[in-house]
Amino acid sequence: MTKYDQINTNRDAKVEALTEGYLSALDRLKKQLQTTGQLELVLQAQYEIDVMGKDVWPPEVLGENATSELKSLRTKYVEAREKVHKEHAVQLNEVVDKMDKLLATQIVDLTKAGKIEQAKLAQKMKDDLAKDAAILAARESLQVGDQQNLGQWINLWEMKPKWNERQLINGVEFKGHPDLRLDAKQLEEIVYAHASSRFEYNFKQSVSQLRCGLWLPNSGDVIFIIKADGGEVFRKQISGPTKEVFPVDIQFKSAKNIEFITDKNGAENFDWSTWIKPQVK
Repeated sequence: MTKYDQINTNRDAKVEALTEGYLSALDRLKKQLQTTGQLELVLQAQYEIDVMGKDVWPPEVLGENATSELKSLRTKYVEAREKVHKEHAVQLNEVVDKMDKLLATQIVDLTKAGKIEQAKLAQKMKDDLAKDAAILAARESLQVGDQQNLGQWINLWEMKPKWNERQLINGVEFKGHPDLRLDAKQLEEIVYAHASSRFEYNFKQSVSQLRCGLWLPNSGDVIFIIKADGGEVFRKQISGPTKEVFPVDIQFKSAKNIEFITDKNGAENFDWSTWIKPQVK
């Protein structure tokens, strides 16, 4: 087993142990709630057991009516699991950096020795490392964590969110999008999806500020909504086409989950809803 594989195996074992412990704690909570005769609370615990049994990560935000006991258990589990993921990301990053430097040296040495085919294989391995999805995710998590630790603005267009709709620019593979230009300039630092749509971002540390621009370049009609930990913190209805960008700069109660939602507000024709330079900190 390679060092790379060992690091992944260790992470998986730790996550499995944490999840088993969390499920056991949830089962105890469920039995405790059963004694109160409150069906709704029992079903909350059972739903959490069902979701975590499928190892969905990151988990969806708990409802506002969740019990304090359930919220406390979830918080402890999430923090412990995020610590495991961070340790894994650090270890993986160190190993990959060493592998990358070693391969770079091998490529030069093999080329000098006239072993071109072997040099090409080493180059392919180096290129594959640079494109590996797990490695890219680990590097991104460390970068975002560093930004949060320094209190810097986090560029959401560079992150890969959970999403449920058709198109996204930057960070996620997509198929086709309109030619989005503002003042003849191609827009790139954006999150875009034809309404109705929803993008969800999860953070290891809480955020409490958000800024972006809203733009509707065609003759649609869209409601832009922002939620923090499940609670709505912003809503704006816009009818297009708009010549100017509507600025958003809001503060809200500290949250680890942010949702960008667009509602088609009737017919969905030309609802090219665009979030320009969305950032949080």
